[in-house]
Amino acid sequence: MHTQKNNRFRRNIELIGKDKQEILKNNKVAIFGLGGLGNFVSLELTLCGIGSLVLIDKDKIELTNLNRQFLYSDLDINKSKVEVAKERLKCVWRDINIETYKLDIRREDFSDILKDVDIVVDCLDNWESRNILFKTAEKIGLPVIHGAVEGWEGQVAFIKKNFQYFEKYVKKMRQGVIAPIVGIIGSYQATLVVQYLIGVLKNEFYLYFDFKNHRVERAILS
Repeated sequence: MHTQKNNRFRRNIELIGKDKQEILKNNKVAIFGLGGLGNFVSLELTLCGIGSLVLIDKDKIELTNLNRQFLYSDLDINKSKVEVAKERLKCVWRDINIETYKLDIRREDFSDILKDVDIVVDCLDNWESRNILFKTAEKIGLPVIHGAVEGWEGQVAFIKKNFQYFEKYVKKMRQGVIAPIVGIIGSYQATLVVQYLIGVLKNEFYLYFDFKNHRVERAILS
């Protein structure tokens, strides 16, 4: 069985080594929002061998989600996003540990959920919730990988301490509307999570993408 597990992540190990792959297995990542970004992030972290995920989302699946939220199908309408996502991710890798929470972080305390978490991924779709998440993460001392999309635009950021500098640059995007843009940003977020956990990602930064005009802006958060 041990050999089979190594074979599963052999391509990962060729890049990062066995020790780093073991680090991924022993880390716990919290994903806030299981919409378009959360679908991509949760699947790709599962494929990478992250050992434990915490999925937080209050919503049920709607028909309008299905143009970009590929973990769900027409048969899942009105079901809980986090529960369906857990079921699908377990089909991808049965050994992953997944906790699910159906809650609205604007109205319910969630700090206890983060006590064993190593990093937070912001896949939320409203800024009221994001601000609450950022303040909580800052208070606890947890790093955040932020992502947001709107139309042909997207942005990502890695924030450990300098949340106030992040606020100077960030654009108030809300929701993604087209799958490829959501996929690019979600994949970038998952990449940053892996890089942070294996010790490659250290410096805080913000990136803005204008995919319509193929333009990128970068800022160092310090």
